[in-house]
Amino acid sequence: MRKPKHTPAIHTVTTRFVSAEDAALLVSNLGLPECVQGMIKYIHADFLRWESFEKTARIANYSEQGVIELMPISDTHLYSF
Repeated sequence: MRKPKHTPAIHTVTTRFVSAEDAALLVSNLGLPECVQGMIKYIHADFLRWESFEKTARIANYSEQGVIELMPISDTHLYSF
């Protein structure tokens, strides 16, 4: 049996979850104006490259407590919802 010429790299994927407590700590440490300005900067940069995103319709999941709607979006490097 022949061996492949190269073995594909194995990548570890990590998910970053930011809780309400994490967000509150961030705002507390940086200050509200700095946090809002940072978000404005990232949102503006994303809108400038809007066409590079793969956009998908919202995905609804139902439970006894209500509906969770995920809004997935990705580019060639990252996926988020």
